[in-house]
Amino acid sequence: MARPKSATPAKAKKATGKAAPAKRTRRSPYELVQELKDKRERLQESMNARLSKLDQRIATLQTRHEDKIKVSELLASRTPEDLQKELELLRSQQSLVRKALKARAK
Repeated sequence: MARPKSATPAKAKKATGKAAPAKRTRRSPYELVQELKDKRERLQESMNARLSKLDQRIATLQTRHEDKIKVSELLASRTPEDLQKELELLRSQQSLVRKALKARAK
């Protein structure tokens, strides 16, 4: 028996050499949540390590430049008049402490 011819001839498929993409199975919501939790944990660990390095560097710099940091803080927080008043107060207290030490030594 002869087949009936169609109006348009069938086109041959070209071979591109590419394999069809593999079908991915869908992950369950539980698996997605677990993966995200694991990713967050890894990120937190790496950030904690970086933060501890920064904290250590800050502490080192603070101990090395302690006087300069205190002077800068005083300049930023007080006026020259306030600093002068505090200096006079400290000098009077120092004088009293010296007198007390002298009296104690006698």
